Amino acid sequence: MRPYCGSCSRPTSVCLCSVLPSQPFHTLFTAAVILQHPHEVRHPLATVPILAKSMQNCEVIVGRRFKPGASAHLDSLARSFVSVAADNPTHHEEIGVKGRNQHALLLFPGSEAVDLERWLTHHGYDKLKQACECAESVSRLQAGRCASTQSGALCPQITLLLVDGTWQHAKEMVKASLPFLKSFVVQVCLPFDLNSEGFGMGDSSLTLRKEPFQGYLSTMEAAARALGVLEPHGREIEGLLLSILQKMVSLQAAHFTPLRRHPGRAA
Repeated sequence: MRPYCGSCSRPTSVCLCSVLPSQPFHTLFTAAVILQHPHEVRHPLATVPILAKSMQNCEVIVGRRFKPGASAHLDSLARSFVSVAADNPTHHEEIGVKGRNQHALLLFPGSEAVDLERWLTHHGYDKLKQACECAESVSRLQAGRCASTQSGALCPQITLLLVDGTWQHAKEMVKASLPFLKSFVVQVCLPFDLNSEGFGMGDSSLTLRKEPFQGYLSTMEAAARALGVLEPHGREIEGLLLSILQKMVSLQAAHFTPLRRHPGRAA
């Protein structure tokens, strides 16, 4: 049996401790909830365990179809979140908690998905981000501190749901779960997903597995890109997570046959 690192839980030959933050970093606005397909739980190239070790506000829920009763956390969100202006054609951008400025977002591309930067501006988070930004180094971020939370970590105002699985599994999970999730989530996409019909999330060189077509991202990279948009100092968080992912890719390249993608087929 191969020896494993006790800290990052990976084989010692591909240990990531040298690039992981010494403590999970805080986020000011965002808590991540990963909806993980059961096949991903023990996948050797899964990125979610590393994301969960790196980020403080990160929870993993395993399942294939999420419906009332499947998860206490999701049930809590469903009870708390209500739709406002339901008869408004843009009501998919208008879901929140009565009396509080909280939101739940499902990051998954599709024709109904709202551009994440547009959503951020619509709710005024872009101005709040600017107000919270101050000089802060990645080393402080790695230490689990955020200069804008000197008085203590603030309760996240945004719950970001990400789907973890092969793209076929992810599509099946979203289709099966949307009847429940759509009552309290806004489906969003990364800025370069806006014209997607459900495939593809930009173009990435950080590929750990053989993807069916170009433009697919790992769950960790999708989280990094989204946090880069949502969080004050999001670019630092994004850079930190992508540097970890780049290390994973380089270690894979040293130990496995190089991955090949299918030639570019439009998403």
